[in-house]
Amino acid sequence: MKLRRIFAALAACAVAATMAVSANAAFVAPVTGDLGMGDAVTPGLNDDSQGIWSLNLAAPGVLDGVKAEDIYGASVTFTQDSIDNYIAEAAGVGGGLVWNTTDGWAQKEWGNADAGKEITLDDSTRTITRLDEEPCFTADSVSGNDGTWGQVAVVLWWGPTKGMEIESLSLLGKDGSALKTFPAAEEPAEPEAPAEPEAPATPEAPKNPDTGSTAGLALAGLALAGVAVVAAKKSK
Repeated sequence: MKLRRIFAALAACAVAATMAVSANAAFVAPVTGDLGMGDAVTPGLNDDSQGIWSLNLAAPGVLDGVKAEDIYGASVTFTQDSIDNYIAEAAGVGGGLVWNTTDGWAQKEWGNADAGKEITLDDSTRTITRLDEEPCFTADSVSGNDGTWGQVAVVLWWGPTKGMEIESLSLLGKDGSALKTFPAAEEPAEPEAPAEPEAPATPEAPKNPDTGSTAGLALAGLALAGVAVVAAKKSK
């Protein structure tokens, strides 16, 4: 009996371990979304099979028109499919929103509404937002010089098995307004030039009163007069 109980306990432990491994495996999912930024974005999984995505602020063109010291935060919007997937799986979702710089790894946790994290994912806007009291980066950290780096990173610790896809990211100023958004908003198309008005038709020249139908009537009158003259001569 004791052996049976031992075997039963071992079997239960094995099942629990298998379930735990399966549950953890579900959390190994990528964070994707190129935002039209090419090599400035590194999506997917890191070497530890953890979902992580980063935007390199030192890459050419990323911070054009923006000073690093004016950046106080970031707002990340996920795709609707990502939100639908995590809700459908009822697994919740969360991770970290990070400033990865030469000075260190400054991380704040984010999660779904019931996760109790510092940053809450708003399902209606599909957005997580982090706004700090101090600038997130320095000019040196985004200079691109050797031994320096400055990145915005999004980490996924648990969530839908398909991962999370980023639709857009905005760098925020001290007041929370967007300094720059990736991808950039499309410029409205230029309105078409109005069509040139058609030239008015050339009016027809007025008919000469001595020609056409008037002339015909005059000739007919003369013919009748001639007949009358001939008739008068005959009667004489």
